[in-house]
Amino acid sequence: RVVHGGIPIGAREKAGAQAMALALASKSFGTELATTPWQFVGPTNIGGRVLDVAVDPVTPDTIYVAAATGGVWKSTDQGAHFSSSWPISNPQSIGALVITSNGTLFAGTGEANPGGGSITYGGAGVYRSTDSGATWQLMGLTTSGAIGRLAVDPTNPQHIFAAAAGDL
Repeated sequence: RVVHGGIPIGAREKAGAQAMALALASKSFGTELATTPWQFVGPTNIGGRVLDVAVDPVTPDTIYVAAATGGVWKSTDQGAHFSSSWPISNPQSIGALVITSNGTLFAGTGEANPGGGSITYGGAGVYRSTDSGATWQLMGLTTSGAIGRLAVDPTNPQHIFAAAAGDL
């Protein structure tokens, strides 16, 4: 049976029970993890949906965030502050990010997760940055529409897999 808004009866209680079970399971990993409350720490200046996050394996304090509303955002202080790392002259919705073991960053453009009534924007392919997001080079898949995931081939880091969703 469904109540107003399409939420099944008992779903709220089930979610609460799952949250409690998760908290109990977390205690086995360490008391600090189980008792530390979540805090919103940012980014506060990008707006819209965050579609992907990538941590630089060469410089672990550096984090990149893909924004549906546009661009790649970079933090060099573990996410405390962010600045744009995408050229303002090439606005793109970013659907996916991946970083190779040597720090080469790839960005797949276009948002592949349409929501009920939300607006999604197509992209112009896959871009690569070899200088921590300072400059970007178009690598291909220019007619892919939207890229929802990028992955590095574990057997050959020269190969990047792209989940190209196409035009919505």
